[in-house]
Amino acid sequence: MSLLTYLKSTLNNTFEEFDSSPFTLTEPANITGCLGVTIESKFPDILVYKVDVSKKDVNGNYIEKFPFFNSGDYKSICDYLIFYEKENVLYVLACELKSSTTKGAKNQLYAGLLLSDYFIKTAKRCNDNFEQPIKYKALLFSTRDVYKEMTPDKFFSDVHGTKFGEFLCNCEYSLDSFCH
Repeated sequence: MSLLTYLKSTLNNTFEEFDSSPFTLTEPANITGCLGVTIESKFPDILVYKVDVSKKDVNGNYIEKFPFFNSGDYKSICDYLIFYEKENVLYVLACELKSSTTKGAKNQLYAGLLLSDYFIKTAKRCNDNFEQPIKYKALLFSTRDVYKEMTPDKFFSDVHGTKFGEFLCNCEYSLDSFCH
């Protein structure tokens, strides 16, 4: 078994977006200007959750995003969480899609990393504290031209101790290039 397998059995699949490659992360273009980011992976073990929206369950009942929090920044979080297993390492990628205005993105990414950590700790707690190496990264995809030279192997900053990088939206990327 792997930590990714335990995550799949732990998490509610109502919020699951993809479990195979390639996939496209999207946000409404009228809000972000970012039409999407297509990501392909070499390895099949992948799980993608869209965590910034409320959804309906299989019975059509509305599931509120973070019902324990009051409205406002308390519910602010990144758009997607990607869990990807490569060479026995679990990579956790918090992803945010933005326009050229990236205000608040680092806080949203950090909130996503905190949520992913809770998911992982819960899966471990319920499965005999299964241990596996984990690497966290925060990815901001935007339409800003300033980062045209940014490549997935170049992370230039950090979000509370986690590698952070900004990349162009409306492009295709290899997931493996972010996971090293």
